[in-house]
Amino acid sequence: MKLEKIKIRNKRGQREFSPAIFIVGIIVLIIMAPIILKVISSVRTGITDALNDTNPGAIVEMTYGMDKVVGFLDYLLMILFFVSIIILFISAYFIDTHPVFLILYVMFAFIFILLLPNMMDAVDTVWSKFPAETDSLPLTGWVQSNMVLFTLGVFILTGIIMYAKFKFGGTTF
Repeated sequence: MKLEKIKIRNKRGQREFSPAIFIVGIIVLIIMAPIILKVISSVRTGITDALNDTNPGAIVEMTYGMDKVVGFLDYLLMILFFVSIIILFISAYFIDTHPVFLILYVMFAFIFILLLPNMMDAVDTVWSKFPAETDSLPLTGWVQSNMVLFTLGVFILTGIIMYAKFKFGGTTF
């Protein structure tokens, strides 16, 4: 009797609906940005009051450093945003597709697009509580204001990548 070797496909690292996880991650980062800046500004206020009595020249240096931190946070969020987009497109290319998954992808994307305005209302509520902090995040504010169009574009591009892989790359099913 001959034992046949069973081929087991390695499915680690593959998510069925990674664009939704990606978009939710970006929304969490956008919500956390003004909260982080609120913590930084509250620490800055306490230190400024303490330094004002002892060394007024140090306040100028601290203000310069804190402004650099706020600018760095905005650029850091944008860099994470674009790195996540690149990783999303690469993972969309490497995912094993089947026509059924493409249909499910379109259905879930449609549902997610319908729910996205409610999620963005939550973001707007948090951002309205921290107006001073959100004014210092212009790039993140741009992403927040264009999130629905951006999400639609991400779903279309990842869908095209997965469809092209299925259509032209051949399938193992």
